[in-house]
Amino acid sequence: NLTNEVSEKISGVLSTIDADNKEITFDQINTAVEEALSNQSSEITLPEVDVKSIKIKKAPSSSLKEKERKSQERKDILEYLTTLSYLVAENSPAQFTNEDELGGVLSNVSNQAILTLASGNKDFTNTLAERGQKILDGAQKLEVPEAMLDIHIKALKMSLYAISLKDQVNPGGDDPLGQIATLSRLQGLLSVTTQFTDEVQSALKKYEIDDIPFDL
Repeated sequence: NLTNEVSEKISGVLSTIDADNKEITFDQINTAVEEALSNQSSEITLPEVDVKSIKIKKAPSSSLKEKERKSQERKDILEYLTTLSYLVAENSPAQFTNEDELGGVLSNVSNQAILTLASGNKDFTNTLAERGQKILDGAQKLEVPEAMLDIHIKALKMSLYAISLKDQVNPGGDDPLGQIATLSRLQGLLSVTTQFTDEVQSALKKYEIDDIPFDL
């Protein structure tokens, strides 16, 4: 049981502290939680989306010359990825302005989650849900190039999952550490986010797009 394991590890940390009113640090709690979660699967199942509701932009006509067709396709994909990336960056729990900063953002999100979820505080998951809703609302309005359909579907699924996390925290419960189960789900979402970023990077490389301006 994830909650019991985390509780035992936290208790172990507490028992190692001298009985001289020495305060336990966040780093000690963080380490204990990470150790408990290290053996737990963070794989999650993303919700399904209605593909029929997506506005799909047809690929450039095959009647165009190859160079012209590829140029138009690249333009459509760049426009889509730029808008989507800006939408995600603008509504991230922690702001970033380029791909290199994303790793730090994910780490920061994880640390914030440990602090709030361990106490049963819903503020973090409520904020995550609000931002997820904004990303979902914006993404649903986008016209999606056919070649980017898989990426778009995953973005929608991730947003829906982020929204659902707010209903999985029970503040004020008898065992605040029970919220660590939600942290495991959040870590699963962060893992999917990393995979999603890799997929976007692969698309950029495939279509020879060097960079996306996040600070529009």
